[in-house]
Amino acid sequence: MSQAIYNVLTNAYKFTRDNGYVKISYNMDSEDLVIRIDDNGIGIAKEELDRIFEAYYRSSTTTDFSGDGIGLYIAKENLHKIHGTIQVSSNLNVGSSFVITIPKNISNY
Repeated sequence: MSQAIYNVLTNAYKFTRDNGYVKISYNMDSEDLVIRIDDNGIGIAKEELDRIFEAYYRSSTTTDFSGDGIGLYIAKENLHKIHGTIQVSSNLNVGSSFVITIPKNISNY
């Protein structure tokens, strides 16, 4: 769980320009902890959103940045193991929002 959050946060900071922002918020309902990470970074093209959780996939907008394209894949796989989820919405040159949902009763998995 912590690796998933770390990977998303690392990407948010890496792909956000100087003087940009990364915002973290959370809430807990009766069943889940929901963590939202928003940034105003470089964003992700709509046609690439379906692929960003694939192992070794790198968006065409990230060629100037270091990385192997494995972080979001690991995040999704780790969350899947505890029946959590990760979702993304993004606009190119505007920013991205990632929503991580973690079951409250994680010890059951």
